[in-house]
Amino acid sequence: MLRIAGLIAVSLVACADPGASYPGPPELVLGFGESQLVPLADGDPVPIAMGPQGGTIVWGAASVRYLDPEQLELTFTITPPQGAPSVRRALAALDDADGGFAPSTTVGHPVFLPDEDEFRGRPCAWRVEARDRDGRTAVDEKTIVPTRYAQP
Repeated sequence: MLRIAGLIAVSLVACADPGASYPGPPELVLGFGESQLVPLADGDPVPIAMGPQGGTIVWGAASVRYLDPEQLELTFTITPPQGAPSVRRALAALDDADGGFAPSTTVGHPVFLPDEDEFRGRPCAWRVEARDRDGRTAVDEKTIVPTRYAQP
């Protein structure tokens, strides 16, 4: 009985190993969205929204695979054609990622636009970098056009 308990403990430790060996390189897909991931192609319009504290924002979202989902650091950056980038860093724990083997999404990361006029209607570089606790990284970047949509 003691031997079986020991084997179970070893199995649990193996499942929780943050240095998991993944079958491929990290995968990261950049999108946008407050409550769901909306995929992007270069040049797509992306809605500018009113942030929770009244500023203007773009909602960052991403799909992740083959990165440790427990302490995933995400850095979203929007850079206008001529101006300083706006950056949002977030820590995410992806509960549905099956240890990083299953694709998982993270949504609702507000990236503040300090001067909406620098971004609105202009092609901007939209980038996300993901880094897990073992130092593995992945990057995805698209060109977007932040656009103000009429409020319902």
